[in-house]
Amino acid sequence: MASPLPFPTDYLYFCTFVNVRDDHQDMLKERESYLFTVLRLVVLPDDTTSWLLTHDGHDRYLLPAGQYSSYPIREGEKLLCRVDKINCTGRIYLEPKHPWYEEGLRYRFLFSGQARLTDGVGNLLWRCHLRGTHGDLHEVLLFGDATLPPEGTEVEAEVLRIRKGVLTLKLVGSLHTLTEGGRYRFTVLSEEQPGYYVVEGPGGVKSLLDKAWYREYGFRAGDTFHAVFGRWNPERFPLIEPDHPVYRPGNTYSFNVRRSEPSSQHDKDGVSRVLIAEDCFGNEIKVFQQVDGGLQPSTEMPQQIACTVERMKRGKPVLRLSKQAPEQ
Repeated sequence: MASPLPFPTDYLYFCTFVNVRDDHQDMLKERESYLFTVLRLVVLPDDTTSWLLTHDGHDRYLLPAGQYSSYPIREGEKLLCRVDKINCTGRIYLEPKHPWYEEGLRYRFLFSGQARLTDGVGNLLWRCHLRGTHGDLHEVLLFGDATLPPEGTEVEAEVLRIRKGVLTLKLVGSLHTLTEGGRYRFTVLSEEQPGYYVVEGPGGVKSLLDKAWYREYGFRAGDTFHAVFGRWNPERFPLIEPDHPVYRPGNTYSFNVRRSEPSSQHDKDGVSRVLIAEDCFGNEIKVFQQVDGGLQPSTEMPQQIACTVERMKRGKPVLRLSKQAPEQ
């Protein structure tokens, strides 16, 4: 492999993102996969290395080389990547196809050991080590008094997600109390923890909710609610996202716009901006907008916009502009 080339800093401002044009923005969609060409390996100003990719010969993307060191990525070859996320400022995150695994499929692993630990709120966890058939190592966190297989036993696991080259695995069977992305019922135990609500979920799992993020939800001791389980954080507490009192992911709503700001991730023609919308509790939400040709980002700001709620994050809706009429 050729030595990485220094990356021109004056080119950096749009290289990680799609070169935003109406036709291109319509072409790339979240969760869809596209073929990219690997141009070369470059060195960034922070001395990290990334693969420089292009989709149509004009756009440029950066793929961190360190996260995909086990992938057989080579200069000049085609690379199938999924558009993992397009955030509120228009930044596009790519996830290359894993050379050995696919999401939603099951594989055999060797159970190579475990370690017992306790998280920041007293939950008992087991950090389990799995080895794949290619010698690759992975971790799975289990909660509570799980019955673990003997070391050296072959186990089956489902790949729930692949992100930044890391597998999120679920052991097949009844070992998991909570699964990433699952929706569960929780109860508010108390408000005695300074700055947090103390909550309890299935199997007695404990977690905390930051009052600064969920004060408008009106939680009181004894209340029950449903939440999406995010992931385990062994150093602190499990991450969960309660159902919002008003918004539901997948639905479209109308939002008032407070102001607009220039997008820091726009193309050289400056045809994008960030709208600062307001949710039902008065929180500011950033929404990326592709600006039509001839429209100045500083003028003609809409008073209201229709947005689809993609998900909830820290008590606020993550929004995407929608052409659909608001449902309510």
